[in-house]
Formats: sequence, structure tokens, C-alpha cells
Amino acid sequence: MRSPILYFTLTFLFASAMFSNAAYNITTPGTGVIWHAFDAVQVLWTGTDEPNVDVRLVSGPAENLTQFTVLCTDVPSSVGLCNYTVDENIPSGINYAVTVGKLPENYAFSSYFSIQTKDPLPANTGCPNFGGYNCTQTFPCCSASGYCGATEGHCGTGCVPQFSFNGICGIPTPPAPPTTK
Repeated sequence: MRSPILYFTLTFLFASAMFSNAAYNITTPGTGVIWHAFDAVQVLWTGTDEPNVDVRLVSGPAENLTQFTVLCTDVPSSVGLCNYTVDENIPSGINYAVTVGKLPENYAFSSYFSIQTKDPLPANTGCPNFGGYNCTQTFPCCSASGYCGATEGHCGTGCVPQFSFNGICGIPTPPAPPTTK
């Protein structure tokens, strides 16, 4: 069951912090990883912002992530490990990530990774390492290496306009402040 409050919280936190909002650093899984049905997998992280953490599987576009399931609960954060056996009933997809944290304001997010269970993986029709989605206004440019961001490395030479926000590359400039008389 998906909680509307958690849905909103995940959406806000992921859009504002992208892949990490806390001092946690999720090292596994990450880009290029594929979990298969019945695989015994590990989520690994560093950081101890909270005594205990929950590890959640989330999916969807960065600005609209939803919780799919909880992988582990009340793990001592210092352990930095969650063991999980991939459920065969998880839909195959290229738009999964995990969160680590107890309180939403402390959530850290992994990079996107894939899960393949009963069906083949869908084609990636977006920025290659962004879960099959085009880049968002917050992270508008798809870099040559397939990541969304707003730096010169993302928006400069090698930027892929086809997957960038509004099909445009270039460092976004903030609007001019209003003039007062």
C-alpha cells in the first residue's frame, strides 16, 4: 500500500536533493546494476546520522518517486548493510532506487538501477542513467555520460539535448531580480 504522505515526502526530498539528502552514502546498488528474481542482494551504505534506519525500494521519475516496498527495517545504521531476496513479483523496470534513513528529512537515495523478474527490461528512452526518463527542470541537462545535472559537465560539451529538459543544453541562468523604483 502506498502512503500519500510518504509519496509526497519522497517526491519532495528526491526532487530537492537528487540522490543524497543525508550524510549517508549508498554505495550499492547503483547505475548499471541489475537485480534478478530470487537474487540475494545487498544494499550497502556508509554514515550513521540515525541509530537505526529503514531501507526502501522506490521507483518512478525523480520528481515523483513512490515507495514500492520496505526491504529492511530498524537496521543499526553503523552496520551499513541490508540483505534482501528479490521478489519475483516486482515488475521488471529500469527506474528503481533505494532509500536509506528513518526520518524522511534524513533519507539518502541511490542511483537508478534495474530489476528484471518475469518480463524483459523495457527500453531506455531517456537519459541513460536516469531511470529511462528525460532530465527534469531541477537537473536539466543529460551529460555525455548519461547523467542529469545542472553543471558545465552536464550542460556543456557532450550534452544530449534529446534527453535534456525542453530539449535544450546550456547552463541554466537564474531569472534577473525584479527592479524597484
